[in-house]
Amino acid sequence: MYHRRIAALLPLLPLARALALCALACLLLLPGVDSCFAASGDAAKFASRRQEMEARLDQTRMAYKRAPEEDSSRIELATMLMSISSFRADPAAGDRDLLEACGMLFPLTEGNAPSDSAHLWLTLGNSAATLMRRHPGQKEHYGRAMLVLERLRAAPFAASMGPQRGLLCAALAAHTDDAAKRASLFNEAYAALRGEESKACALLYAGALTDEARLSPDPAPQRQRYAEAEEQFRRTAGMKDETLPAALVDDQWALMLLYRVNSGPKESERENFLEQAAQKAKLPYTKAALAASRGDAAACVAILREGMVQDPGLKRRIAADPLFAPVRNGKEFKELVGEENAP
Repeated sequence: MYHRRIAALLPLLPLARALALCALACLLLLPGVDSCFAASGDAAKFASRRQEMEARLDQTRMAYKRAPEEDSSRIELATMLMSISSFRADPAAGDRDLLEACGMLFPLTEGNAPSDSAHLWLTLGNSAATLMRRHPGQKEHYGRAMLVLERLRAAPFAASMGPQRGLLCAALAAHTDDAAKRASLFNEAYAALRGEESKACALLYAGALTDEARLSPDPAPQRQRYAEAEEQFRRTAGMKDETLPAALVDDQWALMLLYRVNSGPKESERENFLEQAAQKAKLPYTKAALAASRGDAAACVAILREGMVQDPGLKRRIAADPLFAPVRNGKEFKELVGEENAP
């Protein structure tokens, strides 16, 4: 999240550091982005990145085997596992990467281990939250993410780990059914992220506001949160950060606008939101959601089919995302999603 502070705390390979930062910014914004590269629409670039990541993972695993007792080598390997999880052709393989990363890092949060490492908590929290997001409704993954948050809260250095706590709280809130508990988690996330002057934190803040808005049953607070999210997106758009391209901000902004459309605004507002979203949508998932919001099932399915070549995990997410409700009953959409992923 916070580019300057994290950059100083991640003495890793440049590629691993950049991917960790991108993954962190993408992780909890809105559904549809596991990896900036996976959703880029450039199949050749994505394949090249995957090969590079696999080679780096092999090197890092060998280094870990030479010094398994060193915490730094354990954290490096866990970070590489987290980063490569979004590049796997098989989503189940990506899940195994994340589970291995969590298993490696959990012991370092106990006793007198160096659990005050911002990098450790960044990787552990990101891995646990990604598993929970990929498998909504599964108590095992929710419980793991909550345990990470509880351990982070109890740590004496918790006050200096605002971005890490904000990440976990926002993720957990979006997957919490109890309204009071969900509101409390969102408020904790806002408090943790509010003072962080970075593009990634502002983007996470905007994503959390959008999630709270789309989950709210009450129109008034829903409108307020959407307005606050738009303010954050505008603020983020003016920040410079080489690890987070402007296209990503625009794309997440577009998704927020589509959720506003999904909430049932006035017809005049609906058309305005759709037009703004069309100008900002950059990634395949968002473009497909835009087509679905307009009732264009053929275009939606065509975009998603192409996107799934690079990111098979899309199938699980689109099956549950309300943005695809207008086309969900269509034959081609059902065939694309598959019976096993049908809601």
